[in-house]
Parts: sequence; structure tokens; C-alpha cells
Amino acid sequence: SGTVVRDGKTLAVDLGDFKFPLQVATQIPKGQRITLGFRPEDVSTQNPSVQPLCKSVAVLREQLGSETLVYYRANQSDDMLIAKMPGPFEIPSHQETILYAAASSIHVFDRTGMRVD
Repeated sequence: SGTVVRDGKTLAVDLGDFKFPLQVATQIPKGQRITLGFRPEDVSTQNPSVQPLCKSVAVLREQLGSETLVYYRANQSDDMLIAKMPGPFEIPSHQETILYAAASSIHVFDRTGMRVD
């Protein structure tokens, strides 16, 4: 979660480490707290062609055969984030990692938990 800010001509959410651009049709007031949501398959650790989401630390890796779920704790909050990685995925525990996501894959929720379109 973070606070809505204006980043040039666009709205963004200040997540502490990065300002993530928002792609919503509804205007969200500057200064409002919002929560970002995403599917685990929409997050990566090695795709700088999309937006940096946050710095985080891997705390658990769950090997599921054809894929691996990696549980991260965001540096700027106590939020737990889950990323789905293809195949066996090795990542050192407690090493800082940048998570990336496309702005189009992020879902925005207001402080009451309602989705903002």
C-alpha cells in the first residue's frame, strides 16, 4: 500500500522505494492511501522492461514441481508478496530483490477495500 502522488502529468503511488504509475480511469485524490494488488504470475524479479514495484526480501520458497512460489516481505512495509516463478527457482533467502510488474497488471483498491477502475 502507498499514497497517491502526482508524478509529472500522471498519478502514481509512492511505495517508498519507487513511485509506481497508476493506470486507472477514475481520478484518485492526491494523498489518498491505496492498496495495490496483483496475481503472483504477474510479478518478476528480472524484467526491467516493466516498472519496478518494490524492494523486498525472500523469506520462503515453495517448490511445486513445474513452478515455484516465492514469498517476499516488502522492505517499506510488513506486506507479504507472492511471486510465481517457472520451474525450480533458486533465490537466496534474506537477499534484497527488486520486484517488477506491468502497470496494466496491477489492481487498485481504496482504503475501504473497494476496487478502483
